[in-house]
Amino acid sequence: SMLEELNHRRSTFYTEISHELKTPLAVIAANAQLAAKNIRQGLTDEETGVDLDAISAKAKRLAQMVTGLVSLGRMQADNAAHAVVSLERIAQDTLRMYGALTGKRGNAMVLSIEPGLPQVRGNADQLSQVLINLLQNANQHTRDGQIAVDARREGSMARVTVSDTGEGIPPGLLPQVFDRFVRGGEEGTGLGLPI
Repeated sequence: SMLEELNHRRSTFYTEISHELKTPLAVIAANAQLAAKNIRQGLTDEETGVDLDAISAKAKRLAQMVTGLVSLGRMQADNAAHAVVSLERIAQDTLRMYGALTGKRGNAMVLSIEPGLPQVRGNADQLSQVLINLLQNANQHTRDGQIAVDARREGSMARVTVSDTGEGIPPGLLPQVFDRFVRGGEEGTGLGLPI
């Protein structure tokens, strides 16, 4: 029964990933053919530039998807590299690094850390990546607003919350936001929240 479930999940994963990779590859192929045809005929014009821009954008999205899939696989498989880390330090360093990007969209960043926050077991790089993904998502959906990061003790654990004043997640999308490749818009890969 467990093997059947594992095979089903693996099959579903391969179906999802092949679907997600096929679309940008089809756009790249079609635009490359058009650009090559125009270049051969000496007809490089505005349309050729548009075709090349589309190729570049879709190639960038594919690269982001591959990076996201590698990160997702690494985070699911790598449980051995956990150590005692300071969540306070991780939050401060990540916000310092990411703060400039939120400013470009007119967003203010607010960090609230409960005094005496306990250290936690985890992988500092992975925890930072999770926080970056949440911040990117908040920043992508907020303009001229506020993004808040709140870290506090909860019993013997710690909870970090990222909130924003953006448009929010459509109610119909909420049950699926942690599924791979689910996106709320055209930007992104749909891997940030699953990671």
